[in-house]
Amino acid sequence: LFLTRPAAEMRTPHLALTRRAAGVLVSALFAYFPKQCPAAEVAALRQLVSLQQQLGEVNSRLADQRWPSASSLLQATTFDSASLERAFNACTQPLSAKEKAMNNAAFIVYYEERRYGDTRLEPQVPGLRAQQNGYKRQVMAAIADLRAEVKFIVSETRAGRSVDDLSDVERYGEEARRGLEGYLALAQPEELKRALEAETR
Repeated sequence: LFLTRPAAEMRTPHLALTRRAAGVLVSALFAYFPKQCPAAEVAALRQLVSLQQQLGEVNSRLADQRWPSASSLLQATTFDSASLERAFNACTQPLSAKEKAMNNAAFIVYYEERRYGDTRLEPQVPGLRAQQNGYKRQVMAAIADLRAEVKFIVSETRAGRSVDDLSDVERYGEEARRGLEGYLALAQPEELKRALEAETR
């Protein structure tokens, strides 16, 4: 019976009011709740600050073409992918109430967008979590590529073969540096300060 009603009758002011009210209600539920474990985050931030310092040393050795020395440093636990993953995850903002609600109501959100062209629930600019994950992926990928490229160069030089094109290793080092710098710039200033102080003790 409902499906046989004309579309004009279905789009009543009552329905429109309900949709507007629902939008207001959902928006009210999308408040951001900060993480409750600052100590764990500071510890992870301290690890990333240490990574930044050691990455600077790696890039310095690479600039001097000290391949074995740079390769040795890149094998340290600081550059281990699993360790980095844990550190980044501890520092990255968890899913917000909005993101959880959007994930749980993905079909409804898609239906609203397609039928009414209503994209108000979609983020207009990347949120903090999205930015953090973007930098995280950049750093993780660049470090993995850097380790592999330096390992290759060391293997070639030990075999008596020269490596003429060093653009990749330079690019990977720079991408890792910029990505980590961008990620740390998003950290809470007081938490980053505590991490820096702990690292210099």
